[in-house]
Amino acid sequence: MKFFQSPIFTVLILGVIIALGASSVRLWPRRVTVNNEISNLENRITEAENSRNQLAKLIDYFHSDAFLEQEARLRLNYKKPGEKVAFVYRDDEVEPRSSVIEDTRNLPNLEQWWRWLWQ
Repeated sequence: MKFFQSPIFTVLILGVIIALGASSVRLWPRRVTVNNEISNLENRITEAENSRNQLAKLIDYFHSDAFLEQEARLRLNYKKPGEKVAFVYRDDEVEPRSSVIEDTRNLPNLEQWWRWLWQ
């Protein structure tokens, strides 16, 4: 019992506490780095799960009747009985509007703005 009350025991305990504190301080940056890596990996796992869920929904849509009907309409010109279909063709003979607009680069700035606002 006298040993626990002696100054030698107090110095030993103080030394042990200081050694544990020093090792804890040296390991702190490593702990922070590991925690950051864990957080990054958890974020990547969440992103991968979200991506997987989106792909699963996309696969389900590809197997649905709505997708098959849409593809048949686009690629095979499918139509339902009694449905009317209109085809719109591009007219290549019409000049683009940009070629009809006159060149205003040589006009004064105020006149360029006036034409731009009111045409």
